Amino acid sequence: MRWTQRLTIILIAVVATAARFATGLRRRTRFGPLPQVEPIWEAPDPGTPSDFALYIGNRAFEPGAIDIRVEIDGRTVVQEVFEIDIQVPYTRFRLDLTPGKHRLKAETRRGQAILEREISIPEESHITMSYYYYEPWFLGGETGPMITYHAEETPSLPPWLWGDHG
Repeated sequence: MRWTQRLTIILIAVVATAARFATGLRRRTRFGPLPQVEPIWEAPDPGTPSDFALYIGNRAFEPGAIDIRVEIDGRTVVQEVFEIDIQVPYTRFRLDLTPGKHRLKAETRRGQAILEREISIPEESHITMSYYYYEPWFLGGETGPMITYHAEETPSLPPWLWGDHG
């Protein structure tokens, strides 16, 4: 092996070791234990048409399970524990909401994130919310924790990406 190849290998090892050390020094979010969660889902009455769908998923490997509580107009409509699932990443909740403007709040105590916004039905009849958190890595910092929001009039997720609740 030539000296330039050896030097290259040594430099790669030094950079990799330094990067690992520097990553270990970065502040990471500390997640507490999963709180006790009483599951809540305010399902529509049987036979009542429900045009509003809420898709919720945990897209973070750490922490593996998080609690999410969703309030609409100050009333808790969904409260559940969500685990990371790479095969069926979202759970669909059908809810009965009247057309017009509503206040949505999603919160996770363990995941340390809150999302608050105004929604308008029927324009935003299919809402997808995802919890994200990524640990720091070599060239990038920590991402999140956060709850993301995406809304459309029609379903944006293919049926194989979600399962119905209940």
